[in-house]
Amino acid sequence: MDYKPAGCPPLKNLCSFSQKDAQNVLKNGSFLARIPGLKIIETPFGEKSVPTSPHGRMLIVIPRKVGPACTRNLIRRRIRALYFEEKLFSRTCATSIFVYPEARSYSYKQLKEFLKQAFTAKSKKHSKPSTAQ
Repeated sequence: MDYKPAGCPPLKNLCSFSQKDAQNVLKNGSFLARIPGLKIIETPFGEKSVPTSPHGRMLIVIPRKVGPACTRNLIRRRIRALYFEEKLFSRTCATSIFVYPEARSYSYKQLKEFLKQAFTAKSKKHSKPSTAQ
């Protein structure tokens, strides 16, 4: 049974990229957030041959050095579930998430907190901190 919230696009459309699209997304993306084990890059649609879509798309990159297939798949499933649960597909951009070996120790709850902070802090990213003394 495939879980899909109401109003959500098909999973196949959210997480599938052609090789050319993936290269363009990675090449034209801008840094969003990082913690040990995870890095997020975001690419707005319409930028330099990044295909547009009515909903956000997600690319998860997990190299073999992260662990065996069952570990990589567990991390991938958790991130995908959070993408649906937090309705991150409503963002009009392509999101690339890079996973490194340190991410093996993160629980579902820790991943959820990081992703929520990363995507809510985006508006604060470009604002300069006040230097009032």
